[in-house]
Amino acid sequence: MPLYDFRCDECGLIFERFAGYEDRENECPECGRSCERILSLGRNAYREDAAWIESVLEVVDKDDKKPATKKFLEAPTRTNMKAWMKESGLRHMADGEFRNVDRERAEEIHHRNMTRVLLRQKRERETINVRG
Repeated sequence: MPLYDFRCDECGLIFERFAGYEDRENECPECGRSCERILSLGRNAYREDAAWIESVLEVVDKDDKKPATKKFLEAPTRTNMKAWMKESGLRHMADGEFRNVDRERAEEIHHRNMTRVLLRQKRERETINVRG
């Protein structure tokens, strides 16, 4: 049976359960109310998304009236999160961007990496290959 995430509209709890494909609803372990399936991880998936989705929900402005924000708060799925990010002008960090590093440190790291690249390119240009 695949692993699915459910969200309780009553108490807001997000939890995971193994369920059949047709099982769109499940009972909340906290309040006992009926919960709707929100996210499918598929077979052999590890438990990562529900906690991750909850952490994203913590930074969403709950008073925002924009459609994508309201939809993401109502049904926190990856698709709704992407729409919320786009509507809010947010994007995922690209390779090479630094998280929790001050600008000076980031420039130092960038400079060091560029120095390595330039030295490697110089060595490649100046290498003499001898064939015998």
